[in-house]
Amino acid sequence: ATWQLDTHASLSAADSRVDLRLRATPVGQWPAIIPRLGWAWTLPEGVLEWAWQGLGPGPSYPDMAEGAWMGTFAEPADRQAWLSHSPLKPQECSLRQHVTRFAVRTSAATWVFTASQPVGVSLVPYSVEALSTANHAWELAQQPPSGWQLIVDTHHHGIGSRSCGPDVLPAFQAHPTASDLTVSLRQWA
Repeated sequence: ATWQLDTHASLSAADSRVDLRLRATPVGQWPAIIPRLGWAWTLPEGVLEWAWQGLGPGPSYPDMAEGAWMGTFAEPADRQAWLSHSPLKPQECSLRQHVTRFAVRTSAATWVFTASQPVGVSLVPYSVEALSTANHAWELAQQPPSGWQLIVDTHHHGIGSRSCGPDVLPAFQAHPTASDLTVSLRQWA
C-alpha cells in the first residue's frame, strides 16, 4: 500500500509570542492503526528542567493513565535518571498526556509553550532513531549527547500489545486522522 503524510507548518508573530501552526493529513492507504502522530524538535544542550499542566506526575499513556491526575508538575532533565527508569529495551517512555501548557528551562532561558488542544508531550534525552536502534540502556549511555528531543503528539496508541495479552482496547487505539495544532511559544521573562 502507498501512503504519505502531507504536512504544513506556518509561523506568525504577535507581541512577544510566536504561533506555530502544524497540520498533518494522512494520504493514501494507511495502516488502520498507527503508533503515534506528532512532531519532534531537537533542543540545544543545556536543558535543565521541564514542567507541564496535564496528567502526571509520571508518564501516562492512553491505556495506562488510571494512577495519573491533572495538575502542574515539574521534573529535572537528567539523562542518568531517565536511563534508570527506561524499560529493559530502550524506548520512548515519558509521555505526559492531556497537556495544555508546558515549559522547558535551559541554561539560557525558560520557554513556555501553550497548545491549542490537549496533546501528549515527551522530553527524551536521545533521538527517536537512537532509541530504535539501541538494544540496551548502556548502548545509549555510551553515545555523545545530541540534545533533548521535545515530542508533541496529537495521536498516541496505547501501550498494551498482543505480545503477552490482548491487544489495546479500541478506545485507546490511534488511527491515522488529520491533525491541526497551534503551539504558542514565548520566552519567560
